[in-house]
This record gives sequence, C-alpha cells and structure tokens, in this order.
Amino acid sequence: MFFGLFKRKKKSKPPFPTQEYPRKSPLPFDLTVVNFDTANRNKGSICRIGLVIVSNQQYYVKTFYVKPKTNTFSMSKKNHITADTVKDSPSFSQVWPNILPYFENQNVVVFYADFHKEALLSALNKNNLPIPNWKTFTDLYHLAWELAPNAKHHSLDAVWERYDLPAHLVTFEGRLLTIYDFFVYLYQEHPRILQVKKYK
Repeated sequence: MFFGLFKRKKKSKPPFPTQEYPRKSPLPFDLTVVNFDTANRNKGSICRIGLVIVSNQQYYVKTFYVKPKTNTFSMSKKNHITADTVKDSPSFSQVWPNILPYFENQNVVVFYADFHKEALLSALNKNNLPIPNWKTFTDLYHLAWELAPNAKHHSLDAVWERYDLPAHLVTFEGRLLTIYDFFVYLYQEHPRILQVKKYK
C-alpha cells in the first residue's frame, strides 16, 4: 500500500488486456500472492483480500470484499471502499476457511510485509483463528531494496517503473498482478536473490 509515495511517469504501452483465467505461468512451483486493503489504520480492519494463486504452472486471481468489525472507513479515499461497499459482505472469519488452503503449507508472497503480514496476523488474532503454517513467506519489498540498494524509492510503483513491468497498477487486481510480475521477474532474472530452491 504505497499510494502516492512515488510519482511515476506515464508509459506509452497500453493497459494490460483483459483475459480469462487461468493464464499460463512460468513458475514451476505453487505460490500465493497476497494483498490487503484495510478500512482504517488498524491493521486488523481488513475490508478486501486479493490473491494471485499459482498452481500447476497456471495462475488466476481471486478477490473478496470483507465486512470488518468497525464503522470507521478512513482509508476510503485511497481504496474507495466504504461501509456501504461491504455492508452485505461476509466477515473475515467467514471468508477465511475458503482461502486458508492458499496459505497452509504454501509459498506466500507479499509486497511490504510490515503492513500485509501484520494485517493478516491482526485479523486472525481478532477472530481467534490460528496462524497458518506456510511453507515460505517472502516480502518482495525487502528484495527490492536488496536488488537496488542505492535507488531512491522502493515502492511498488517505483519497482513497476524501474523494471518495466506490464502496465497494471490502476486497479486492485492490477496491483496484485504487478506483485506477481515482479516475483516472476526475480525468478527469471535474479534467481540467486530470490533463493529459488526454497520454493520447490
């Protein structure tokens, strides 16, 4: 969630075309990319969950609106989610059993774990749910720093610009796909920094 921290230049390439899922993936192992939106600055107030699920060298996207245990939606100017948006949505505890298989014993990837991992742990704690046993948990934000330590910015927007990733970013799903694209870029171009063997 690095909105506004990096003012990116306009790109000439067109938006990512709409395609049906699943799509082919170059990754030879299963993976779950995770992104959360919260209603407010309380990290446990998850109001939207996004997943890119890689399985058998195919990937697809799942998104869920969640009704958090709060009436404060102070982040709505950034994520455009209000109380009205999620009024008929299931609670986190209702959604969790449906997505737990994508976390349990899986390779889980986020961009900026200080927010996204903490949001997940906070939501699990608030709902008295156990923490899943993931296989690996990778923060691509830290790898972005490691890959370009002298760069001025390491936001998702900056990474998108620096490595000329496909033009997603405009939507929530697009940001999810950009995180996935960055992981694929590291897998193909910098396997050593990614320590690829641990995912298999």
